[in-house]
Amino acid sequence: MPVETVTLQQDLLFADRYLFIRRLGRGGFSEVWLAKDTITGIEIAIKIYAPGQSLDSDGLRIFSSELAKVYHLNHTSLLTPKHVDSWKDMPYLIMDYCSEGSLTKKVGDLSEEQIWHVISDVASGLDYLHRNDIIHQDIKPDNILIHQNGTYVITDFGISMRARSTLRKSMSKVDDSVSSGTMAYMGPERFSAQPAPVKASDIWALGSMIYELIMGDVPFNPLGGGMQKGGADIPEITADVSNELKEIITDMLALNTWERPTADMVYQRAQAHLNHNSISHETAPLSPGKPGFGKPTARIDGKPAKQKTPADNQQQSAAKPKTESKPKNKKGLVISIIIGVLLLIVGGGIFIYKYQQNSALRQEASDYQIEQIQLFDQKINSASKDNIKALEESINLLDNIKRAEDNQYIDDDDKMYDAKRQVTLDKCQQIESQLQADYNDTPDWMKEGDYKDVWDLTVEKLKKVKALKKKI
Repeated sequence: MPVETVTLQQDLLFADRYLFIRRLGRGGFSEVWLAKDTITGIEIAIKIYAPGQSLDSDGLRIFSSELAKVYHLNHTSLLTPKHVDSWKDMPYLIMDYCSEGSLTKKVGDLSEEQIWHVISDVASGLDYLHRNDIIHQDIKPDNILIHQNGTYVITDFGISMRARSTLRKSMSKVDDSVSSGTMAYMGPERFSAQPAPVKASDIWALGSMIYELIMGDVPFNPLGGGMQKGGADIPEITADVSNELKEIITDMLALNTWERPTADMVYQRAQAHLNHNSISHETAPLSPGKPGFGKPTARIDGKPAKQKTPADNQQQSAAKPKTESKPKNKKGLVISIIIGVLLLIVGGGIFIYKYQQNSALRQEASDYQIEQIQLFDQKINSASKDNIKALEESINLLDNIKRAEDNQYIDDDDKMYDAKRQVTLDKCQQIESQLQADYNDTPDWMKEGDYKDVWDLTVEKLKKVKALKKKI
């Protein structure tokens, strides 16, 4: 028997406990309400998925299992749920109420220093999610709340593609516009033949959001990365902000996923900026604390040291016996000069030889590194759920890049291993998501009989990709 639907409105006693005060926001999948917990008397935020609708038993099971994967997460930059449940077949989360609201109302109204704090907090939270193999998929001002302690926290995380698909099937009954993510914050890769989001997609969304906070609008209008994929350049940042801030935004909005920094890299750059500003604003001590610097030093008895007068200086000079200078040994001086010149010539020759040798070794190491990177790019671009072999070869080439960059002749600025490793992880995540969707959507009748080989191949590929992912 279907559950009776309920209209979400003010003064509704939700789940027989939470009294609705006012709606805080609404999206394609959910609504957020400010409510009063009638048991504790505390104001809380309650997020209801499939509002006014109802999920069937399979939908509730899938959605609950997906939420369970993120329920244990704990980070200062994440607004984690306090309680998860369902009522009238509508899943819901109980969360802290952030009375300051979201970053949406702060667009165009933040100082540069505040923006660096936003970057630091959000990147830190994203790094934590990415390390737990969770892609947010919808970073935007609406989903960054201002906590009571002044920090910026990420909300609406952990809603996987599978959960979104479940919600979309339910919500599409009344709303055909429901989609995964917000187009204005979707990177160019989301408009490709393989549109599944990767970790670098969250970085592009963060760059788009920071651009919006500064300029008052997103960089590519509502079309997002689709315009960039079509050849549009990143719009110039004309606001009065530092070149350092402009550069990090441009880096995050890079066309190719492997050219973007990781969340940890973004966090480290933000922290370096904030810490540098903090140090530069401190007053340097007037004295290094050494006797004789600044004011006259005091004796142990606390009395000031006696200052010397000109007469004292003359008396001290007269007390010193004068010594006659000895004539210089010119012959010894000439010999010393000759020896010095010879040593300089020999040393210079050795230096030139070593320099030429090092230059040859440096060039050889650089050529090998570039060769391996080019091969890697070819393989990773051709890797797909139908070409797992290319993915495996990419990982082997990744090991070669690491070995090449362990060479002392490769400068730190030229090292690409970390960026290529992140690209590989993103590709693995993308392929795994596609295969998992195939796995979940395969009906039982295809798992036996004439179609069993197709099913077995999907299972085998999924296991292979998961195993490869662990090797990275």
